[in-house]
Amino acid sequence: MWRRLVPLIKSDPTVNEMDKTMVEAFCINYQMMREAYDHIHKNGALNPIIKTVVNPVTGKIIAHDSLGFKRNPATQILDASTVKLKALGSELGLTPKGRAELLDLKIPEDNSDKPST
Repeated sequence: MWRRLVPLIKSDPTVNEMDKTMVEAFCINYQMMREAYDHIHKNGALNPIIKTVVNPVTGKIIAHDSLGFKRNPATQILDASTVKLKALGSELGLTPKGRAELLDLKIPEDNSDKPST
């Protein structure tokens, strides 16, 4: 993601060196989103809740009772990183709305060669 974003951002005259941290945060959240998605894809969005019943005398497992399901924690990581990606992407001009807002910014003109009044 870093290799894809940096050339785009460097070509934008309104972006400066200070935006490097935002690009890094974007890339970190992108990686978190991908890893969370891969985990969910492999393990599912829900995890079973299993209670193991042990015989108190022998210590042997006598049953595995299902108590339902709980949300895979990776789904929360996926949600949070997606929200952060959207916000950071907009700030960096990576969304249509973000690009429109960046285009509306006025780049200050160099008035040093104009006589002052």
